[in-house]
Amino acid sequence: MWLTNHTFRPFLWAQALYIICCLLYEGFLTPAELDPLSRRLAAYERRPPCEVQVAVLAETYEVQQELLSHGIDVQNIGEIDEVFSIHPASTFAKILSRLGESEKLRLTGRPLDRDVGVLSTSKLYQLGQKFVIFTPQFMDRRRSYLMYDIRILMNEWSSVLQYIYSSWSNTCVSGRPLIVLIVAKNMLEADISLSKSAFTTLHMKASVVGTIKKIATGYIGGARVVMKNISDFFRTTAVSKLEFHGQDAEDLMISEVEEEGLHRIVPTSRSYQQSAMKNRTEQFSIVHKASMRHRSIMIDSNDQDLVQLRLDVAQMDEMSTPDLIDMLTETSVLDEQASIVHYLWMKMGPDFDTKLNDIEGSTVRALTEEINAKACETRDWALIRLTSGLLKRQLDELSKFVTHLLVRQKQITLGMPSKNEEAITSPKTKEELNEILKRAYNDDANSYTLSQEIIVCLGSLVLTEPRLFVEMFRLRIGLIIQVLASELARLSNIGGADATQKLLHVSPFEIKSMLFSLLSGRLLEDFSSDSESGAREQRTGLGSIRKQIEERKVTP
Repeated sequence: MWLTNHTFRPFLWAQALYIICCLLYEGFLTPAELDPLSRRLAAYERRPPCEVQVAVLAETYEVQQELLSHGIDVQNIGEIDEVFSIHPASTFAKILSRLGESEKLRLTGRPLDRDVGVLSTSKLYQLGQKFVIFTPQFMDRRRSYLMYDIRILMNEWSSVLQYIYSSWSNTCVSGRPLIVLIVAKNMLEADISLSKSAFTTLHMKASVVGTIKKIATGYIGGARVVMKNISDFFRTTAVSKLEFHGQDAEDLMISEVEEEGLHRIVPTSRSYQQSAMKNRTEQFSIVHKASMRHRSIMIDSNDQDLVQLRLDVAQMDEMSTPDLIDMLTETSVLDEQASIVHYLWMKMGPDFDTKLNDIEGSTVRALTEEINAKACETRDWALIRLTSGLLKRQLDELSKFVTHLLVRQKQITLGMPSKNEEAITSPKTKEELNEILKRAYNDDANSYTLSQEIIVCLGSLVLTEPRLFVEMFRLRIGLIIQVLASELARLSNIGGADATQKLLHVSPFEIKSMLFSLLSGRLLEDFSSDSESGAREQRTGLGSIRKQIEERKVTP
């Protein structure tokens, strides 16, 4: 049967091609419908790169005034012309899912989980009586918490503008690209992370302001850009028309709203220093110690004492569930809330309904998602990694960067050395990667998240700095975590457990900087906590770090 299907498959392909040609000949299809990006014209029509049009918008009036105080004059979202409407890329994905949909022919539209390319969001779309602009997909922070790190977000701005500049001419689309970048309020707020930055002296506000000023100069990262208001680009921007027969186009433009219930269950406060549980000090101490014991990264998988310590849940019977729920309602300190919810997760499981504040459906999982959202807003990277690992969330960029490493002949291993390492030697789907991560880091929520970050950082570096990966065949993620923790322990003169906790408080941008330094053959030296000069780096040669890694390989 397989041989029969395999034999007639070329015939089916030829028949399908014949039907498409007939549709083209009869005028039922046009070449533009089969090739919406006009790539067919690129074979004989070469055009020089055109400048990228950039419109920077302030989310609110307060953000607009803050930027104006730094000499940056931009519009806020409420000031744009009424003929334009701005929507996120997720709304565009919903619209694309309706294109080509036909119940009669049993055809579905474009899958919702498929990425929306940045070239697709670099055009104006005429939908009904309005012109619609879609923001780039990477601006949607709900897809990846890495975009809450402003320095990574600014790097993404620069990379996207360079990509559009170099790739737009190959699309052969009439008109120039237009990209809209929105500056939110929390992008200008200080990072309240518990760790002090060791790699940069720039505050997030200076990073955002500096990037916008670079765009205003007309060049950023080698790309030619021009920054004006949206209405100034109307006559020069590429425009596409979206039509839906028998449907109201405006109904498709309903923007997604955040889920109801977010930040409505757990008490919220802007104070992160004072606790309301003065009478429950002993009880909270038990909860916090149990949570911290299970937050620690299992650096050495052969350490039986650590394994037994993590698996010992007998002490959890000391705290009753009603007491834990009462403690949760009494505190508004995010770290205390996270410890209590983590304790409930280990004691009762993620699907236990706490009925907090008499709200049905207030499961431990829902509370963990809320803690994760709050941690993202405050950029508490330790809590972000813990809650993301508990929820088994996967970074959207992971499978893409795994493929980037594999096509450059770099294998990847997940898991801690000498016990449960698993190699990735071929591209994997999101589901397959999720299963591998679960097997490699069964009860280690922080390693589950941190390993994904490291892969994404390595995948980004292999694109921009391929020379760093010369003579490297296999990237052992667990071993890299060990090296990073040991370096922090050496620099700060602290123990391994404290070093892993310090590593979890480091921002993703600093993780990437540490990886770049280590791969470059430089070891980070200690720095003065009173100085803002950043980390001093000492050139030691790539051989020393490789020797250190080899020594760890043979250590029992």
